[in-house]
Amino acid sequence: MPNWVYNELYITGHEKARKALCRQAKGTYTERGGKVRKSPFMFSRFCPPPPYELLEGIYALEKDDDWPLDMKWQSDNWGCKWDVAGRSDLLRVTKSSHVYSLLTAWAPPSAFIRNLSCLYPYLHFSLHSTYPAGGRGIEKFVGGYSNYSCMYKSKLSNVGKLP
Repeated sequence: MPNWVYNELYITGHEKARKALCRQAKGTYTERGGKVRKSPFMFSRFCPPPPYELLEGIYALEKDDDWPLDMKWQSDNWGCKWDVAGRSDLLRVTKSSHVYSLLTAWAPPSAFIRNLSCLYPYLHFSLHSTYPAGGRGIEKFVGGYSNYSCMYKSKLSNVGKLP
């Protein structure tokens, strides 16, 4: 069972570009039982994983046997182990911003947000992450570059611990 990282993604900038991004972000996915569900935000809508046969060629020279190839690709390109389909929500929309919640396994989706900021260079992305051990992080991306990154320990992580 993974440690979940709670992320809030703030998207600001040109209104038409934000609306286009939100339309593209929506998708459907199939649960293990075969039921099809809607999701307001999916990484695979912007950056879909290649077929497994191509992954074998991409990672042919690497000797990392611990990770399945599809999870390795997702970690390299999304920054986390799995897509957020079924673990995302559109929290609020204002005239100047869209805010999504994204629940990711083990790590924030920094690599994905950096790639997304390349696709939408007129938008500003601010990723606020809360880690299971109580740490927090803020990263800001514009045009494929991170122009701000901050990590800090939350005071709440010390609650219930003996001095």
